[in-house]
This record gives sequence, C-alpha cells and structure tokens, in this order.
Amino acid sequence: MLIIFPVVISDTNHETIIDAVPLSDRVIRLTVSGADGTARAFPADYSLSETTGGNGPINDFVIPAQTGRQSFLKGFEGGDNILFGNPDAPVRESYIFLKFERPMESGKTYTLTVNNPANSRGIYFRVDFDEKMLVNGSVKANHVGFLPDSPKIAYIGNYLGDAGPMEIKSPLECEIRNSGSGAIELTVPARFRAEDEKMSGETVYDCDFSEFETIGSYYVLVKGIGRTHNFNISPDVYNDVSRKSLRLYYYQRDNLDLLPQYAGIWHREGGHTETDRHARIHESHIDSPLYGGEKPGGTIDVTGGWFDAGDYGKYVITSAPALFPMFSAYELYPEKFTDDLNIPESGNGAPDLLDETKWETDWLSKMQAPDGGVYDRVVTQYYANSMPGLDMQERDIAPKNTHVTALFAAELAAASRVYKSNDAFEKAYPGYADSLLLQSEKAWNFLERHPHATPAQGPIRPAGIGGGDYSDPPLDDGTEGDADNRAWAAAELYKTTGGQKYHEAFVRYWSMLPPLFGYNEFQHHQRKASWAYATTKNHPVNAGIAKQIRDAMRDEIRQENQYGFLYNTQKNVYRNGFRQDVIPYLGWGNYTKSTTYAWQLIMASYLLEDTSLIDAAKANLDFQLGANPLYFSYITGVGFDYPKNPLHTPSILDGVEEPVPGIPVYGIYYSLPAGNIYGRKATDHSVIYPAGKEADDPYPVLRRYFDVSSLVEMSEFGIGDAAPGAMVFAYFSNPEGKVITPSPPGPQPPSLPVPSGTNKEGLAGTILELLKGLIRRIWEVAEAMG
Repeated sequence: MLIIFPVVISDTNHETIIDAVPLSDRVIRLTVSGADGTARAFPADYSLSETTGGNGPINDFVIPAQTGRQSFLKGFEGGDNILFGNPDAPVRESYIFLKFERPMESGKTYTLTVNNPANSRGIYFRVDFDEKMLVNGSVKANHVGFLPDSPKIAYIGNYLGDAGPMEIKSPLECEIRNSGSGAIELTVPARFRAEDEKMSGETVYDCDFSEFETIGSYYVLVKGIGRTHNFNISPDVYNDVSRKSLRLYYYQRDNLDLLPQYAGIWHREGGHTETDRHARIHESHIDSPLYGGEKPGGTIDVTGGWFDAGDYGKYVITSAPALFPMFSAYELYPEKFTDDLNIPESGNGAPDLLDETKWETDWLSKMQAPDGGVYDRVVTQYYANSMPGLDMQERDIAPKNTHVTALFAAELAAASRVYKSNDAFEKAYPGYADSLLLQSEKAWNFLERHPHATPAQGPIRPAGIGGGDYSDPPLDDGTEGDADNRAWAAAELYKTTGGQKYHEAFVRYWSMLPPLFGYNEFQHHQRKASWAYATTKNHPVNAGIAKQIRDAMRDEIRQENQYGFLYNTQKNVYRNGFRQDVIPYLGWGNYTKSTTYAWQLIMASYLLEDTSLIDAAKANLDFQLGANPLYFSYITGVGFDYPKNPLHTPSILDGVEEPVPGIPVYGIYYSLPAGNIYGRKATDHSVIYPAGKEADDPYPVLRRYFDVSSLVEMSEFGIGDAAPGAMVFAYFSNPEGKVITPSPPGPQPPSLPVPSGTNKEGLAGTILELLKGLIRRIWEVAEAMG
C-alpha cells in the first residue's frame, strides 16, 4: 500500500498531492488539488525505485511509461446561497495516473520520487505494496454482502482518465479470503466480461463465487491488483440496510419533533406546525374548473405527511409511488414487517410499516375537499433554506384536479384494506380503516361527476404556487391523461369492496391502454391498476384480463431484447436491469436505483409463481450497493463509501456531518441540464476532464456522478423512488435474526513518522477525519441496535 502525505509540489500552481493509491502493481493514482490539478502529468516528473534499508531510493529507478489525467467537480465554495455555495466558484479534484512497465512486487517497499521545481532534491514517498491491504476500487463487490443462497459476483477493472482503461494482465484468479484469519476459502478464475470503455471506462473481468455459501465475513483478493472491503455472507445481511431504508420515512415526517431517543444525532424540531394547521387556500382556486366555493385566504389543517423529497413540499401525486409498493409488499410478505423500528409508535403491536404509512394517510385524508375532490399539494412559494422548524413561510394549498383525486381514491382504498387485515392495527386505531374507505368512495363519486380529465393537461402548477411540475397530458391518440389513474382507483376499490360499478369502471378505463403502459411514476399508473386487479383474491375477476396482465409481465421480464429485465441483467456489464442502449435515458435514478428492477422481479415472481426470478432480483441489489464502476454505495449510511452530500435540506443544515441514513440518491446522470447553473459548471470543460457533458463525450457515462448537493439530478431522491428499494431490502431481510454490523474494511497500515516537508496541517486533518469516522461508527451501531 502506498503511504503518502499531503505535499505542495508546485509553488506556481499551488498544487497539492493529497492522496495516492496504487490501482494495481503497475499503476499509481495521485489525487491532486489546486488551481490546475492536471498540469503536472509529465512522466519525467516521477520515478519509482525499490528501497534498500528503508531510508532512500537505490539507483535502479523507473519512470512511468505513460501518464493519464482526469478531473471532476468536488463542490462549490461558500457564497450567498446557504445551501449550495457560489456557482461561480467550483472546486474540482484531479487525478494523475502513473503507469509503469515493471510491476511492483507484493511485500516489497518502494520509493516514489516527485520532482519539485521549487526543490531540486525532489520529494520521496515510501510505498509498501501489499494487495491484502489495498482497497483501491479495482476489485469491486456489493459493500453489504450476500445472502448464502444468492449470486455472488466481484468485478475487476479501473479507469485511468485520458489514458483509457487500466490494463488487466490475464489469467487472473480471485481468492475469497476469511477477513479474520486471511485464509483462502475458495479460488475462482477471473473471466473476461467486456471492453466497456464507453460506459465504465474499464476493461472488465468478473469472478463468480456463487457456490460459496458459508456464513461469515470475507473479502475478495486479486493478486497484483487489490481487494474488496470486508463483506458478510449471512441470512441477516440485509437487516441493517432494510432498517435504515424504512426509517428514512420517519426522518421525512413533517409537523413532528424528531426526538433523540428515536432520531439519534439527527433529532430536530418539527416544522410547519402552525403554518400547516392554518394552510391557506390559494387564490388560484377561483380560476379552477373544479372550483367548489373554497374561500381564497381561508385556512385548512393539513398537518402530517412526509416531505416528498429533499425539500419540504407535500404532494398527493408523489405519495402514490411511495404507498403503492408499501401496501403491495405488506400484502405479499407481511411477516417481514415488525414492530421494532424505534419510531414513536413502536411497541403498539402493529407493524411499524403500517404505523409509518398512517402518518402519510392521516395527511392525505385532510387533503379532501367537502365535495370529494382532492387538493393537489401543500407548499411554500419558495424553497426553504432553513431547517423545518425555522421555515416560517406561509403554506399554500393548490387547487383540485381529477388526476390526484383518482390517486387519492386508490391509495385510501388500498390503505383501508391493508389496515383492516391487521388486528393489532385495528385495535390501535379503531374505525380508522373504515373512515378511509368512506373517503375513497367519496373521491370516486367526485370522479363520476367529472368524467373527463380536469384540467386536461393534468396537475398544472398555477402562478404563485411553489414546487415541481407534474403534468399529465392526453396521449397522442386522445386518451385522457387520468384514464390510468381512474383505472387504478377502480381496481383498488373493487379489490377492497367487490362493488360491481368499480369492476365495470376498471374494465372501461384499463382497456384504453396496454397492461403495463408507462414509465413515469408520477404520470403513469396502469401498472398499479393491473397489479391490483390481477392480485384480487376475494372477488371474481375476468380471467381474460388477468391472463393479459400475466402475459404482459412475463414478456416484460423474459423478452430477449433491451426491454427485458432478465436480458439486461445478464447483458449489462455490471448486471443492472435497466436498458443502456440509449444513453440519454440514463438519469433520475433509473440506472443507479437497480433495486427498482429487483422489486419488479419480486412482484413478477409472485404473480407468475416463478421463483427462478428471485436470483435475478438478488443480482440487482449489487449495483446500487457498490458493485459498480465507482465502487460506491448510492445509499447514505450504507456500505463503506456513500453519499455525504445528498440534496436533503435537513442533512445540509443540521450541523451533523453525516447525512440522514437510508437516502437513495439519484446517482448517475448522463448529461446535466444546462438550465441549472450548478450543472453547467459541473460539466464545463474547465472542471471535468476528459469532456463529460454530452452523451458521446469520452468521460464514461457510469462515472458521471458527483457527490454535490446542488446537482439535483444526481443528489436528490423522492419518497416514491425510495420505496421500491426499501421493500426489496425488507423482502430479503431476516427480521427474526440479529442486525449485523458490517466488519471493518480490513487491517490498517502502521502509522509512519511525518516526513520532512510534509504539510502537518493536512496530517492533523486526516487524524481528525479518522476520529470523526470512529464517532460516526459508534452512532451507527447505536442506531442499528435501536
């Protein structure tokens, strides 16, 4: 392993080597900060030699045969924008890659010499090369680990900037080693996977050790290259990530003080208690075609509910993709949901999943107008730049529309059915499930009185109303945008009540679209309608329609092209269920959140009674949890390297270094939109190198993620797109087992004295970061233990 300390190497450019890591026995990566961090990439500026006596270099030295360069956005310096910093002051980080012809030998000590124009003697650094201690991103696997009976794949490869993929010398073997003793438990050959320069920037090999099922803690080592972190193989391996993913919704609660005994270091004052208790009817109601006499300036109590994302808005339309997988998962595998998540309701006998969803349905129930229609959202005009308890802006209620009224009817019908099925919940909240069904039917009656999509373009945001836009216009063939919303509402009401009018309405609206139509979780709800109808057990269903739904799902799963989940999982180099043949489709989490495809596969396994799909579902956990080109977990607080700067306002402003755990960021985005000034700066050629703005630019697509909160398309999340992953981790959890605390990454190198000329302030900062990491780990263990 290379031991190196921060050192200024050029007084002219103020460049500083802040990190250096061997990526293999032939490649060293230098991390450089400064005004122009890629300037000193000349081979003659560096040399590597074997050391004798441990005190200095011998004469037999080699210079790099080639160097490579890469740079990317690290953040923005502070400015007037309290959340995001100054967009005109981007901070970039740069890499210089040194490629040597002669390999370093494991167990030997080397000296790296960096020529310094300001110091003719040069600067020397000791290099102890030992693969057993070298976690460098060249050998990658799921950070969390694997279930015993599941696919287990490790990947080999790395990217050297404008020098291209790191060369892999074959043949190679992967050693599965015990993390305690270091003993080799299994050796498997590394297989060539792909030349993947466009997507990952790598020549990729993989190692399949699926046959190894012994419970324990292990790592994968590849001689001459490096190793993974320690990971666990255990039936309980996903308990911790399941818990964090479910508890995220507690941290999203509005109008509630999050107390230390439940929230830990992320405790905070509740927000908007008074402004939500007296939320204003916005003046735009008068101009709505669904105006029902609401008095502008009048107030309504709309307390409760979840913040829909990193900001503080609450939307009916975004609650649908969150509650649908939660209620569906509970109906499929209720035994996975326990009463011990350490939320205020824990211990009441009802599963905490249902208690948590009740916080959202409580709010939804308040969003219904007296005439049965449903208001669109509760927001402030401007995004807040403060903690929730300090956000004193007035909260406005947006007008009704038929689109969200239908979603409301579907959600509350499903909620009523699910809540009614649990005796402990019924005992804790008597009459609640029945009241939700009455509200659902009232919403349906409103839809019957307004048979056409209103407004025709969907939930258009009126002037003066804040938040995002969620239009749902008619299709090119004239099908109204809310037809699938109505189909879902009718399906859930029929599944809950067996009412014939709901069955007739379902057939009418559902028949307008293909069974699995759509891709946008806010606009398209035909898949939800199909699922609700096909899984109806207590009331008769049309066998032909049910078969159409099953056939469509089977085709989607098994078709041998870019639309098939199994096909993509096998063909994509890093085994991800999303298509990658059209690069501009990669964004907003549709590739990074690979657990979305695991959720679809789990649902299909139930509907098609095909358990063979579960292995593909397990494989789709890996990309999101670290088996990806960046060797990075895209969920906060999960794994060994994860987002520290999500776009989550409380995490940015709470004064706690660690973000709230369980946030699944959007991750990879192929080309940040020019409309966001921060995105423009991130992809400017003065910041990113090689170029990485357009789809055809050379910067590898699957490396286009920067952990910077102002990059909305990469760093935010939504309660809807977080829910499928949370339900997947619950499915693969073992709630009766013990929550496993991940093993430390492995043995650490001995500390060395500070060499002459070293920046001692940088060393002190390193020590401080280690101490902070220890404190974080203590909190994480406490969090896991509840």
